[in-house]
Amino acid sequence: MASADQELTLQLSEQMDTEKGRRISHSVGIAVRKLLKQQLSRGWQTWRDGWLEEQRQMRLLAACGARLSRPQLAAATAHWRRDWESVRQTLALTLSNP
Repeated sequence: MASADQELTLQLSEQMDTEKGRRISHSVGIAVRKLLKQQLSRGWQTWRDGWLEEQRQMRLLAACGARLSRPQLAAATAHWRRDWESVRQTLALTLSNP
């Protein structure tokens, strides 16, 4: 009877060790996949940031070129903006002081 209990205990111990090994290898696999996805995401984000910055610079250059090619329009727009800001400021002052 004692040897049967020992044999059962030994089988259970081996089964637990096998399950533990499976769980560990599964956890390692998950961690490796997560790291690979993280590196891929970081690389994509780096490329995207550079691309967005390049696009921003292209828009700035295009806007600057447009202003240089039409100086009268740029001057009129600047004059309109200054006029609009002064009216807005005057209106804010009159609304704050009844």
